[in-house]
Amino acid sequence: MPEFYCVSPKEFDLVIEDRFFRDEHELLESRFFDREDRIIARVVRYLDGEGELVASADLMLAVYTEED
Repeated sequence: MPEFYCVSPKEFDLVIEDRFFRDEHELLESRFFDREDRIIARVVRYLDGEGELVASADLMLAVYTEED
């Protein structure tokens, strides 16, 4: 399984533009995959104390090791 790290919107968009093939969405998480069906990025959203979606989200890119 890859490790993920937070990035800027610009960095996120560059990777998605270059490698994106398909995506999957749930309420609090969206996953983006490449043509080899490997997850390349995630968007993680959060709920506030009242159960409402917070406006901001974490944009995360995957880093694979040689073992993956």
